[in-house]
Amino acid sequence: MKESISSRDTLMARYGISLVILFILFTLITSFQFIFLDDIFVRVVRKNMQEAALQIESLDFDSKDYLSKLSDLEAKHDFYIEIYYPREKLIYSSNVNDTVYGESNAENKNELKPRIMKILDHVDLDEKSYFETRQEYFATAKYIVYGTFFGDNAGIELYSSVDVIKANAKTASWAVFWISIILFLIIFSILLAYIYTFIIPLRKINRITKKIGNLDFSEVCPPFRIRELGELSRSVNALSSSLDITMRDLQKKNERLENDIEKERKLEEGRKQFIANASHELKTPIAIIQGYAEGIRFAQTSDDVEEYSGVIIEEAQKMNKLVVRLLELMRFENGGRVASFQPLPIRQAVLDCVSSRKKYLEDNGITLEISINESFVGFADRDLFERVFNNYFSNALSHIEGEKKLRISCEVAGDFYRLSLFNSGKPIADEDIAHIWNSFYRADKAHSREQGRFGLGLAIVAEAQILQRAKYGVINHKDGVEFWFDVAIQNRNNTGAKA
Repeated sequence: MKESISSRDTLMARYGISLVILFILFTLITSFQFIFLDDIFVRVVRKNMQEAALQIESLDFDSKDYLSKLSDLEAKHDFYIEIYYPREKLIYSSNVNDTVYGESNAENKNELKPRIMKILDHVDLDEKSYFETRQEYFATAKYIVYGTFFGDNAGIELYSSVDVIKANAKTASWAVFWISIILFLIIFSILLAYIYTFIIPLRKINRITKKIGNLDFSEVCPPFRIRELGELSRSVNALSSSLDITMRDLQKKNERLENDIEKERKLEEGRKQFIANASHELKTPIAIIQGYAEGIRFAQTSDDVEEYSGVIIEEAQKMNKLVVRLLELMRFENGGRVASFQPLPIRQAVLDCVSSRKKYLEDNGITLEISINESFVGFADRDLFERVFNNYFSNALSHIEGEKKLRISCEVAGDFYRLSLFNSGKPIADEDIAHIWNSFYRADKAHSREQGRFGLGLAIVAEAQILQRAKYGVINHKDGVEFWFDVAIQNRNNTGAKA
């Protein structure tokens, strides 16, 4: 907005300067013509006198139309003409009707008298011609007089009234003045129309193109009535729209590229961490097996051999279990497993998974509560469902404390059934919640490896739910922890999925 105001102020300043220049030109023209136009008219009249004298000199003095031609010259130039022949005798004057010419008629006519005037100024042009300024003795009227001699001692004087010249000059001055005002107004109007028709639209287009150059596509060019400007405006808008779409597309692709790079980096870090964790988990049982195998070599009694063999077998089983889970997790992550959805009565599926643990629950005094509507039938991969549920169930049994309550419930959550497993005990630390889904991460460091817990169960849960395009999560409570996962209400086989 500030830029627009500044631009408008600059335009108005330039417009004002243009008006000042026009006004100065108008003033100069007006002053010039009022000061110098009289002199210009005098020069023009003198030139016309000289030309008229030449024309009179060329006329045939004895022709019948001599007088009519003289009258035409007088009317054309508004001159008074006096002709002398010889130089001292006036034979023709424009102010006298009974004009005589020729010596044969001089006796029958009244003799003409030349005008008697005061000579105010005299300028000789050459030996035969001159200019004078004369004034009547008993009046204020002034005349410009041009005199010249030609032929056999003949002479001509032409009179032009100074008052008439000034009146003509004044009339011309005012005519020029009003014409100048009209031209000034016309130019002013044209300039104003030019500014609003071309300059302002072009400045708008220029401002918008600068924004486009700075990748700001928030403003569009308005339509203009001038066809060329309208086409330019539409072209700029089309260019802006195209660049905006291209930049948005590039931005999205750049964001996807950055996300892909970040994912690749995290995957690489995950692989390194996975290898490190797997090596650490395998290192201990391998060391134990190696130690007890060497013990068998030096055993003294059969009881020692049996004891050492039992430890080796137990550690081998743990190592086998770890390898199986690792292979299972790798299979999920690498897309080697496809989810096959089928109808699944949720309550019955849960009871089938729990039935094998009834004795364990009774022996450890754990109270189990199942709250699932028998009408809940979801769509899931049964094998994946059982893996997720059993991992949650095993995790709950491992961490149950206090009142030793285990509650399994299910409710509708949008397009899914949300199955929850709550166990009483200590909540998970806040700093551990974000990492419990990672491979080999164990929030409860107090549980020893002898319990067969490698930190892979929740990682398998995460991959299994991702494979089924369903959510999962954990909620801390004051008296325990609640893990949950979703089961689709509608069949999802038509879209398919790969891990």
